[in-house]
Amino acid sequence: MGLSSDKLYPAGKQTIAAMLTKGWIERNGGSYFITEAGQAALRALIPTKG
Repeated sequence: MGLSSDKLYPAGKQTIAAMLTKGWIERNGGSYFITEAGQAALRALIPTKG
């Protein structure tokens, strides 16, 4: 199931465009779908300071 851009709030147009450019999401019609690369980005560990 895909999400429309209004369901991606608070992501703005620039954030959505960046995710498309990185291949994390793809657009099909009026909906956005997460890709395998997007799933991997969600699972990636983000280093923290401290």
